[in-house]
Amino acid sequence: MKFFLASVTILVWAGMGVWLHAQADATVSATVTVQSLSVAVSDGSVAYDVLAAGATQDTFTLGAADRQEVSNDGNDTINVEIRGATTDSWDLVPTGGSLSEEFVHRFASDDSGAALQALTNSNTLFKDSLATSATHALDLEIEVPTTTTETGLQTADITLVAVQP
Repeated sequence: MKFFLASVTILVWAGMGVWLHAQADATVSATVTVQSLSVAVSDGSVAYDVLAAGATQDTFTLGAADRQEVSNDGNDTINVEIRGATTDSWDLVPTGGSLSEEFVHRFASDDSGAALQALTNSNTLFKDSLATSATHALDLEIEVPTTTTETGLQTADITLVAVQP
């Protein structure tokens, strides 16, 4: 009987050892961050002032107060696209000349103004591969209509869009 009890006891302890070994845990720490594509502009306002019919004005001439800073305030690299818009009274067009109730709005993304591009109602690449927390200067130029019946304040909105590269 002692032999039988000793055998059963040994088997029970051996079985518990296998059971305890089979229950050992290992942990894998898996982390994830949800992508956030976001663009901001500072200060978000340009005051071209009062211009004669057919005149142009740019933020290079106006100075640093009207230069805009575009920043990536998301958590991943972005491409930034830009588009213009018509005003309540004037149509946005890509080229100047004889502008009756039409205006041209241009942007520069090279910090020199040498490569001004016309804004359109469709998105156009402004800056590619803007890193997280990075900024890039945005300069603008407007050419107002040569003839217009609207001499009141016009607002020519510009939209910046963050897109995945």
